[in-house]
This record gives sequence, structure tokens and C-alpha cells, in this order.
Amino acid sequence: MDRLAAMQTFVKVIETGSFSGAARRLRVGQPAVSKMVALLEERLGTSLLLRSSRSCSAAEAGRIFHERAKLAIARADEAELAARGAGAGLAGRLRISAAVTFARLKIVPRLGRFLVLHPKLERSAWRSTAASRATAAEPVREAALAEFGLAVTSDAMLGVEPGSGAVREVLGEWRLPSIDIWAVFPAGRRASAKASAFAAFVERELAAEAVEQ
Repeated sequence: MDRLAAMQTFVKVIETGSFSGAARRLRVGQPAVSKMVALLEERLGTSLLLRSSRSCSAAEAGRIFHERAKLAIARADEAELAARGAGAGLAGRLRISAAVTFARLKIVPRLGRFLVLHPKLERSAWRSTAASRATAAEPVREAALAEFGLAVTSDAMLGVEPGSGAVREVLGEWRLPSIDIWAVFPAGRRASAKASAFAAFVERELAAEAVEQ
């Protein structure tokens, strides 16, 4: 039995909720999916699925195995990409999640240059942590630019050129505490070459901006 293929099959069964759904995703016959899961359960010596006439769900052992199997598949994919030299020519989908204001002002304007460096990467997976609503920083920025009153925020979040006249500094002797910006990667596995390269790119860009200011 191909252990990796068995794990991929089981993960698809859980994701789709049925053998037939997994078979469609994998483009194989349903009997092949049923047989693969049965061989996997035989190998592990435990039932992974709770079956009904129309669907199936993960048993307790299946839930544990599902999470570990997804990690194993991801690691195998990374190993394959590394072997093909993907670190030198990044390709595929890079998922990024960031606060709305920071993403709009600091990330999105730089994505074009990053994609020029790595043209095989995909822009369609962009998403923010609050796609349907503004973060706290966003309405504060809009209120300040609309001259609603005072705002306690950073130059980076305002996104306006110093001396432009759009806003005016008051209480200039006061300073906000400095904050760190962190790149957070999924737990349980090493960061992909794509994610590491993008984080390093943003770090260099922000450092260069700080020097210029």
C-alpha cells in the first residue's frame, strides 16, 4: 500500500464527507477509494471513519490521523519542491493574511515587485483578516483624514506624506511605544520556501523605508 496515497485518499474522504466525493476529487472509482481506506484501517488496526448509508465522518482515531496526515502531505510536497529547486524559482500559491490597513498600505504596493522576482507565484489567493469589515485602525485613519478630531496612530497607518497638509501633528513631544511586526507561519511544520522568501522580502522593504525616513 502506498502510504502517502492512502493518506491523501483519507483526507479527501474527510473533506468531502463521502467516498463518492473523494473519488470525484481524486478522479478514481469509488471502489478504489473504499479499498484504500479499508487497507489503511487494517494497517493501523483501528476504525478511522463512522459510516452511514449516505455519508461518513471521522471517528476519534480518524480525527487525530486526519490532522497528522495533512501535515505529512504538506511536508512531502515541500520536500518535492525543494528537490526540484523550487527555492531558486518559487512557484505555486502563496497565501497571505494581514490586517487590512497594514496590508493595503505596506504589503499590496510591494506585491508587484515581489511577483516580478517570482513570476510563477499566484495573486488570486490574497485575503485579509477582516474582509467584510474595517479594523480599528481603518476607521481611525478615515476619521483623521476627514478632520473629525484627534487620532492616536502611527505615520505608517496614516499612509500620508509628512508635510503634505493632510494631517497636522499635535503633542509632538509625545511618542507612542514602538511595536514589533511579526511574520507568523502555520504551527507544526517548517515554513515553505515561498512564505520565507516573502517574509524576508517584506522585512527588507520595510527596513529600507525606515532608513529613508
